[in-house]
Amino acid sequence: MLLLRLRDSNRSSTRISACTHLYCVFIYGINIRGCPTFTRTTIQERLSCSGQDDFTLAWIGPRPDTLVIKSQTRDAAIYVAEWVARQIDRPVVGRDSDCIGTLCPKAVDLAKIQFKERFDPIKCAVKLDNGLWKLGAVFANHGVPGPVVMKDTTVVKVLARFQEDTVIVLKREQMDSGVRITWGERVNKVVRSPWQSALSRSVLCTSRSVTTLRKALEASANLSHNHQ
Repeated sequence: MLLLRLRDSNRSSTRISACTHLYCVFIYGINIRGCPTFTRTTIQERLSCSGQDDFTLAWIGPRPDTLVIKSQTRDAAIYVAEWVARQIDRPVVGRDSDCIGTLCPKAVDLAKIQFKERFDPIKCAVKLDNGLWKLGAVFANHGVPGPVVMKDTTVVKVLARFQEDTVIVLKREQMDSGVRITWGERVNKVVRSPWQSALSRSVLCTSRSVTTLRKALEASANLSHNHQ
C-alpha cells in the first residue's frame, strides 16, 4: 500500500490570557470493559485539586477521555500529558491545539483526494462497498523518524503519517453482523505494533475521530474568543 507523508460540545466560561497556550489531551483506557470508569465530575475533581498552578482544565468532551488544558507554558504538550496522567492514574497522550488544528483539514483534504465523491466532509466518513468508514487519527507518545510499514486490517485503513508520532486512518463503523467498531485497541495496534518494533520499546497509542477532534478545536476557539 502506498502511504502519503504529510508535512507538517461543551463550552467553558474560563477566560485565558494572551500568553496562554491550549493543549488537547487524549486519555487511554477509560469507560471500557476492564478499565476504570470516569465521569466528567470525576475528571474535574481530580484535575482541580492537584495544586498545579500552571495547568488548568478548560474543557471536557462529550466523552470524558478528551480534554482541553490551558497553560502559560509554550511547547508543553508532554508535560501537560504527564500532569493529567498523574492526577487520574491513566496513560495519556497530549498535543498542542495548533497541531490538531493543522491535522484536521489535512486529513479531510487527504480523504477528498483519495476517495473523491465517496467522502462526506461533514460526517468525515467514506462510503465503501463494505460500509461506512470514519476518518480519524492515531496518536503515539513516541515518534518514529524513519519509514514504518503499517498494514491495513479488516477494520482499519492507514492513509498517511501526519507527523512522526501521528497517523491518519479510516475506521470501519460496524461489522457485517451490525456490531459497532469503536475507536480503541483494534485501531491503536495497527500503529503501536510496528512502532514498538521500530523503536524496541513500549509505545502508547490512542485514537480519536476527526469529529471528536473538531469538537476540541471548537472548544479551543471559544476559549480564545472569550478573551477578546
